[in-house]
Amino acid sequence: MDSTFLQEQQAGKDERQTQVDMMDFTLTYDGVTQTVEDPRGWDELVISLERDKSTHGVFYSFLETELGFIGQGRKFLRNALNLEGIDAQVMLEIKEDGSILYDGLVDFSTYTDDGTFFEVSIEESSFRQMLKARFKDKVQVPDSYQSAIELHSRVLELETVFEATTWIQISGGEAPHLDLAKVKDEMLLYSPVKYDPLGSDEYTAPSLRCQETEQEGYWKITVEFYKVRHDAEGYINFHILDFDGGSSNDNQDFNIYTYDEPGTTDILVPYIRWELDSVYIKKNWNIIVSTGSLTSFQLARITVRHSYPVESSVNRFFQIGDAMKGVCEQIFGQAGMFTSEALGTGGDFQWYGLMSGFMVRNFPAVDKPFQTSLKELFEGASAIFCLGLGIDNGKVVVERMRHFYDKYTTALTLDYVSIKEEVAEERYWNNVKVGYQKYYEEDEPNANDPICGELEYTTQLLAIENELDIRSKFLADQYMLEVTRRKRYENEDTSPYKHDKETFIVHYYKGEDDGFYSVAGHPDGRLVDKVLSPETLYNFSIIPWENLRRWLDFIKSAYLNRSKNIRLISHEGNIEMREDLLVKTKTDQPMSPYNAIFQPVRYTVESPMNRSQLSQVVAGKYGVVRFSESNQDHKEGFIEKVKFDAGKGMATLQLIGL
Repeated sequence: MDSTFLQEQQAGKDERQTQVDMMDFTLTYDGVTQTVEDPRGWDELVISLERDKSTHGVFYSFLETELGFIGQGRKFLRNALNLEGIDAQVMLEIKEDGSILYDGLVDFSTYTDDGTFFEVSIEESSFRQMLKARFKDKVQVPDSYQSAIELHSRVLELETVFEATTWIQISGGEAPHLDLAKVKDEMLLYSPVKYDPLGSDEYTAPSLRCQETEQEGYWKITVEFYKVRHDAEGYINFHILDFDGGSSNDNQDFNIYTYDEPGTTDILVPYIRWELDSVYIKKNWNIIVSTGSLTSFQLARITVRHSYPVESSVNRFFQIGDAMKGVCEQIFGQAGMFTSEALGTGGDFQWYGLMSGFMVRNFPAVDKPFQTSLKELFEGASAIFCLGLGIDNGKVVVERMRHFYDKYTTALTLDYVSIKEEVAEERYWNNVKVGYQKYYEEDEPNANDPICGELEYTTQLLAIENELDIRSKFLADQYMLEVTRRKRYENEDTSPYKHDKETFIVHYYKGEDDGFYSVAGHPDGRLVDKVLSPETLYNFSIIPWENLRRWLDFIKSAYLNRSKNIRLISHEGNIEMREDLLVKTKTDQPMSPYNAIFQPVRYTVESPMNRSQLSQVVAGKYGVVRFSESNQDHKEGFIEKVKFDAGKGMATLQLIGL
């Protein structure tokens, strides 16, 4: 055999042994840690890292691993086996320069013991196993993480609308009464009424009438006309009558329009709008329109509207980061297992809280604790704030998406490698849905006014059909929140309600008294119009358009032609709302101001790699790998998959382009 070859083989073994000697191997069982001799088989391990497609974190594990422990290591494992059998939980940690490079869980169901070597396979760490196994499990968030918040009253504007699209003719003194649909049992909504007299020249409609309404009080009435024809001097009056047959003092008469050109005919009067803000309506009432001459009018709309606020309430809630912290504490059985700068004190998304429907209704914590899962919390928050989730230094970490695609950190540079390039098809999207999966329903108050609905865009990509659905399951709709809030436990309303077990999200702030309060209206106090009672809005900062903005860097990554706009193709909810008179949601969204996170290109790289280089990859797993077929003109990419074969000193890397 060639002596040069033997020398090279021996040199390789010496190098690998030197790398092993630089590492520390420790076993931990029941709180006791033991540093052990290097196990047999370590230099033949195959190790993989992989980016999770939904959380975007990079996780690593051992593959094809059987390690033989001797001396203190064998004794330690034998003792754990004798005490608890194959269910014993023993953690293996491999450290380099004091930092954990790998960790895994001993699988005692695979052990063999020949008196010298105690040989076992190594699985994923118990931490990762526990996270995967219980990611979807609902647990009770400890009450110690909850706080109190004062929720303001969102005004519910209850309205009845009469619309006519053709001419209605009446003679002087006649009173066409206008019809009101049947009032709902909960007295929170008057269904819209539309009437078309089918071209009739004369028509007297039934009365616009509400019987036994619970919302007696001051209402706002708006009357709008498009055209009026008259043949003599006259007037149009609007009357509100007490339907209980009270005295004439209970009736209210308002003059809408007076015309003083007798003898004229077919005079087209410009659009007329008459509005009165504070009309007192009793429980039973009747509305009449009358004129003083033969008059025809095209009635655009009569709207009777009641602004219906109630008192604020003090409720318990959980800040999003605290809720995740509490869930992780329950999953892992100890505190300190979660970290997040984005959701923590001083973070970009610190001021958002979560409440179950029971909490919104003020049920006591002892009766209705907050139960949720880490999956629900992460996915609900990520859809709004564009977040990722991973494991760093033995903790669950949730941060903004760019934390997991860190172009400013170089993990490793590889030269003289083989490269295969292809389309990363699953990272293209031609359709994007953003907003919320659930929002205000058609049979509820102000159903035409939800600001937290959904938007659907197309990227105008023709070759690939993939949908990016980033709609949150949290309930952000202001009316859902308010209607639920009014079903108060302290008012002895304990009957089940459809949103009891769902999770609401609320934007809040800290007052001068250090108390927490829901944000009413625009968070910066700016003008908002084209929305009912803008001063009592909830959650303006997380309307679908704002959520889209937080995702546009990520969405732009699916573009090779990044100058294109994404085009709005459908919407649910109020998109007429304006902020400082600037419409934002109705237009296509330009991509040019945003910066793509990655390119939808996949590189498969084959390269020699030693453990020192692998440790760099693990330490910088969210950073950039630079690679080249020579030693210049390097391309760059983020880790998608890495498979490292310690015995061969080779690695296969799948990278997403930068």
